Amino acid sequence: MPGLPHCSDEGICYRRSIKAPDHGKYDFCRSIHAEANAIALAARSGIGLEGATAYFTLFPCYVCTKLLVRAGIREIVYEIGYESWNQERDKHWKEVAEGANIRIREVRLSKEDKKWFEGFLQDDTSRRRLKSE
Repeated sequence: MPGLPHCSDEGICYRRSIKAPDHGKYDFCRSIHAEANAIALAARSGIGLEGATAYFTLFPCYVCTKLLVRAGIREIVYEIGYESWNQERDKHWKEVAEGANIRIREVRLSKEDKKWFEGFLQDDTSRRRLKSE
């Protein structure tokens, strides 16, 4: 949240530091997912998202997918499936988005592309996503 330090700045997860339970873990997290942050920043800046394409490293979680649908996003482009997906939930999740007329497109970045992007991805969260190949 603006004005508060990010957990990576403090070196400890705030949620874990207060011993919040894993269920409902984001209820106690200081941060929000990138998708929710992008929607909030667009709203704050008066930028409409109707018909927009959203690009993500990870496919959005279910809550963020609902937010994107409601914000008017029409296409989700992602590189990696959501971390805790299983095959059945993966199928259902995509069906829900497609049922809302959201186009879903998976992309694979080449080693060269990843190397080029690496210069832009300097924070801890991004670095942990860059896998050495």
